[in-house]
Amino acid sequence: MENFQEQIDAGLKTLKAKIEEANKQSEAKFNDKVDKATYNEIETLVKSLQETVKGNTEYSEKLEAELEKFKKEGSVASTQKGFAKELGDFLKEKAEQGGSLSKIIKDKGSFSGHLESNLKAVGTMTTAASLTGEVIASDYVPGIVEIARRQLRVRQLLRQGTTSSNNIRFIREVAGEGSVGMQTEGSAKSQIDRDFTAVDAPVETMAGFVKISTQLLDDMTALRSFLPFFLDNELSDLEDNQLLYGDGTSPNLGGISDAGNFTTFAALSGDANAQIFDLMTQAITQLEIANESPNGIVLNPAQWLELYNLKDADNAYLRGLTFDQTLNTMSILGVPVFKTSAVTAGQYFVGDWVNGAQIFDRMGTDIRFFEQDGTNVQSNLVTVRAEKRLAFPVYRPTGFIYGTVATDIAKIVAFT
Repeated sequence: MENFQEQIDAGLKTLKAKIEEANKQSEAKFNDKVDKATYNEIETLVKSLQETVKGNTEYSEKLEAELEKFKKEGSVASTQKGFAKELGDFLKEKAEQGGSLSKIIKDKGSFSGHLESNLKAVGTMTTAASLTGEVIASDYVPGIVEIARRQLRVRQLLRQGTTSSNNIRFIREVAGEGSVGMQTEGSAKSQIDRDFTAVDAPVETMAGFVKISTQLLDDMTALRSFLPFFLDNELSDLEDNQLLYGDGTSPNLGGISDAGNFTTFAALSGDANAQIFDLMTQAITQLEIANESPNGIVLNPAQWLELYNLKDADNAYLRGLTFDQTLNTMSILGVPVFKTSAVTAGQYFVGDWVNGAQIFDRMGTDIRFFEQDGTNVQSNLVTVRAEKRLAFPVYRPTGFIYGTVATDIAKIVAFT
């Protein structure tokens, strides 16, 4: 047994020396393979040790496994110990501790624990810690998610027609003299006359365009459907503003605020506690006194909510304000209240939207893609143009009241 131990120790000593030599070669060459001659000598030594201890199956299998690992770890990176150096350090450490080969054999798992302690620390695998780049492919929703747009457009409240001209002309009754009266038998009857004026509402153009590269248009196919939708909404936003606030100076339309701008409030009495509800009822009454037929109140959503939240001293919702929770509609004295962000916050419109004005479309929204525009062909660009043409005659300026809520409430409070 003593002779056997000496043979093993001698073979082990030689093996350690060869492994150290192999390790130095791999460290010097970084990723290059260990010298073939050294590699063969190590393989021969391991086989010799296997023959010596062939009676010990466990040790023979361990040597064979370590040799296979060494074959795979034949090159050592400069930033990490290779298998050869780890094995060499392990055997050297055990030899310095005076451990015999048989003791090393019995110390199962020592080498694996030694090797693990010199490698990267074990940690929990997570998406952030373990993945670099887009390892997990994203699922994409088709198309483009557009920004929120107005649900109610001003044109939805108005009559609409078409024209093939560049101007809409209508005749408005403006004034007259005389009046009808009772007649005494044999006497002259009362004479009256009326005056009229021609009013023009020219067709105006709203337009805009986008330039886009053909590459982007080809590679991001969703843009082909998004751009027409986007441009149509942009034109509709401009149209809303013109129908309400156009000043009538070309190329602007003559909007409702220009025609029915509120200047005098026919309040029935002063009210120190007047609120927005009182203003709406007074506006409706003023129109009715002028023989107009108000059929819509249009507010910014903020003022719509202000109306909705109004309560009396008993914390009950105000009388005369009707709200249909099923249809989400509100009305005051039978006149429906509409909400749209087209109305500037703090302002209001009350009027006869059916008979007081009308839209005449010269052309619908026209959206076209052009390659032949400027240097588009040279630059691989496409021009996407959107335009619409329309006229907006306001037939009855007296059919609308427009104003600022706070300003006109103050007029009710101050009325004497």
